[in-house]
Amino acid sequence: MATTDLDLDPDTHDLVVRDGELQIQRDEGEVVAQRIRTRLRTWRGEWFLDAAFGVDYFGKILIKAPSLEQVLAEVREQIEAVPGVRRIVQLDVDYDAAGRILRITDGVVETDAGLVTLEA
Repeated sequence: MATTDLDLDPDTHDLVVRDGELQIQRDEGEVVAQRIRTRLRTWRGEWFLDAAFGVDYFGKILIKAPSLEQVLAEVREQIEAVPGVRRIVQLDVDYDAAGRILRITDGVVETDAGLVTLEA
């Protein structure tokens, strides 16, 4: 596992460039948190290099009457697949099936670098 990743802007999710240089994220815990956010924001099949990467939103979440257990299982599976994640300590979500909105309201993940808080 790499110890550095490119830094992403928390609002736009774009790469951060300062003085013409790509910024590198050096905090290993933040690297894992960034990888989790990236994975959860990627729809399965969206990334051309790995069609199995990302959340199966169409198959498991944005279906007619999905159960909260099914949704949480998919989210947990995606988080646990991120390199550096040891276990999910806490995962609280706000799920509106009718509005098709899923938001992590509180989450803590144990990583190789220690505990990481997941933000909504």
